[in-house]
Amino acid sequence: MPGASAAANIHSFMRILPSAQEADVSDPVPAMRRELALLRIELENLRATEGEARKTSEFLVAEFDRIMDSRDQWRREAERLNALIAQVPRSADDEPHGTSPWSLFWRLSR
Repeated sequence: MPGASAAANIHSFMRILPSAQEADVSDPVPAMRRELALLRIELENLRATEGEARKTSEFLVAEFDRIMDSRDQWRREAERLNALIAQVPRSADDEPHGTSPWSLFWRLSR
């Protein structure tokens, strides 16, 4: 989980930073430095998450385009086959002697 790893990073970072000394309690600068360091870590994590989201979005858009192109290709193929089927004789009177409709269809589809 991204949130868990960020929390683990922050907690490990907090152990590295020295805690406020008793004499420094009145001085807010060390606490502010710690807060800035934690905010920088959080900002880096958010930027990394944003980059991952951007890559995922680009991937999904590309996949969507590929699927739409494939759909259009199969639609054209279905229309082509439908036109070929329309050319196949439907009654026994229309059929050439010794030729089945499917053999005619097979020859036309090549």
